[in-house]
Amino acid sequence: RGYGVHQSTEGGVAAAAAAAAALPGARSAVAPPSCTYVSAIVTDTGLTIGWVGDSRAYWLDADGATALTVDDSPAAQLATTGIPVPGVDPHSVALLRWLGADAPDGPPHVVTVTPPGPGRLLLCSDGLSRYAKEPADLAVAAGGVAPPDTAALALTEFALDRGGRDNITVAVLPFPPPATTPSGG
Repeated sequence: RGYGVHQSTEGGVAAAAAAAAALPGARSAVAPPSCTYVSAIVTDTGLTIGWVGDSRAYWLDADGATALTVDDSPAAQLATTGIPVPGVDPHSVALLRWLGADAPDGPPHVVTVTPPGPGRLLLCSDGLSRYAKEPADLAVAAGGVAPPDTAALALTEFALDRGGRDNITVAVLPFPPPATTPSGG
């Protein structure tokens, strides 16, 4: 209401950060509670995605899947520069950014994407993404053109079938968004 998608996304991240930092005991805990974050605003013309940490967004369409976010980890940041990342090093998957009382300062990542045509936006926690070596694995697990709720359930089962023990958070949103009719009387 009165704010653009970029400013609204930043406001959503700020509210989530404040909530995580305000959890009981967050300021006195040795290991304060923390979380990662991903959100999206879907309009008729595009997708605006905000994130901090390793929660991710993917574009799913008839051609497969494309990652729309880059994790806040040393390995992911190096990969974006074209530097090869050998093997999985425990320190390479450590997070550089998160939300919580002990989180480093800095703005969230925010991107606006104009999809090439109809498809779906997948938002997920690492409880799903860690079990897919390639984005294409998620596209297959989502069941092609399955409705969003069916795709979300299939992706959750995909993570559980591979030993999912962490939180598994999945949202699948259609693009373009469904037409809405004004309510009222």
